[in-house]
Amino acid sequence: MGNLTGALQELRAERKQAQSHVEKLDTAISVIESLNGFGSFGKANQPTRIISAASRRKMAQAQRARWARARKESQPVAAAKTTASAPAKRTMSASARRKIAAFQRALGEVEGAAEEGCLEPAIMPEWVVPHYLGRGKAVASSK
Repeated sequence: MGNLTGALQELRAERKQAQSHVEKLDTAISVIESLNGFGSFGKANQPTRIISAASRRKMAQAQRARWARARKESQPVAAAKTTASAPAKRTMSASARRKIAAFQRALGEVEGAAEEGCLEPAIMPEWVVPHYLGRGKAVASSK
């Protein structure tokens, strides 16, 4: 027990020395910051400002006025956009339409063959089986 109390006293003395060293460093830092114009070190410990209800009401009213002014200024731009000619509608090229039509025809043939029972699900692409044939649960449970 004597060893523990001695060690405890030594640790407390070291802590006291470290705290005094930290305080000296803080004062040196605050002096240097004040010389450089960065402000004082103690400002971080200041409490947040308390604003009265009347002041908050005035600030809210001023913000509403700013938003109203911004909306008022943006309206002519929106009106000019609507009166101008609308951008041309995007159209697909003829080759893209042919590719889509060919895919849809091929998909119809696969679906028709599958409904007639001519095709087994193992032959068809994986994405066709669960979505178009309603066999998603059966296929998933069989794996």
